[in-house]
Amino acid sequence: MPLTNDGEDAAEDVTASIVLPEGLAFAAPAAGAGSSTPVSAEVLGDYLSFASAGTVTAGDWTCELADDRSTADCSLETLAAGGSTTLSLGLASVTGVELGDDAWTEFSATTGEDHVSYRVRTTLAEAETELPPHYDATGRAAAVVVGAPLLGCNLAFRDCERVMDFRGSDANSTYDNNSQSMRPLNLAGGQTSSSETTVDADMLPRGRPW
Repeated sequence: MPLTNDGEDAAEDVTASIVLPEGLAFAAPAAGAGSSTPVSAEVLGDYLSFASAGTVTAGDWTCELADDRSTADCSLETLAAGGSTTLSLGLASVTGVELGDDAWTEFSATTGEDHVSYRVRTTLAEAETELPPHYDATGRAAAVVVGAPLLGCNLAFRDCERVMDFRGSDANSTYDNNSQSMRPLNLAGGQTSSSETTVDADMLPRGRPW
């Protein structure tokens, strides 16, 4: 939820509310860490605050969640003139939930006598774990790409050869790419593996850059 103060004075005691449609809930703060990773005092404090009073911290905002975590009532001490802020809260893991066509998420913000509110339609879509070679989607869609072109350094240099052959810990910066000039790695010449990808212009959304 983005907010901007277009006035000439700072906005004091800003309040905001986000109401989720039935079936969705805000996520609780993280409760701990792994067996070998100590939890920070900040993370622990956020969780204890949520457990005792139902409050969570979101950037500069402090929010109180309803018992069913469908509503967040938040406060911000001040927003400077010309300043902007974004209220961002995570959602709890959603499984087996179907939202109706009339599902909306409602947003509102108030400071002094100034008030603004709006709402947006809210839907859920299943994640596609294996996309076909050609995939079409309509509306607001997000994609996560795992992997990237391989990079390496010039094996003609002995320092590069030592880095590429290194099998130990990378704690020593000598053995990472910070001290090497990286370039696309295509040692197989494109026969069995390649860092080269060809994308036809017809596969890109109209008006988007290469």
